[in-house]
Amino acid sequence: MVMLLNQFYDSLKETIQKINLTEQTMMGFYATLDHITHHRGQAVFYLRAQHIAPPEYMY
Repeated sequence: MVMLLNQFYDSLKETIQKINLTEQTMMGFYATLDHITHHRGQAVFYLRAQHIAPPEYMY
């Protein structure tokens, strides 16, 4: 799953590099990161509830 998330992040990074960065696109980018962070938090909570240590977070 981590590999898949890394692929999604790399794809998003490539897309951001190709577009004109206006204030509106940056707001969309930050909203996307917030959304991803929310789901990562859910995944970490689930793993810990199952007594599984989540992978180390690298930002």
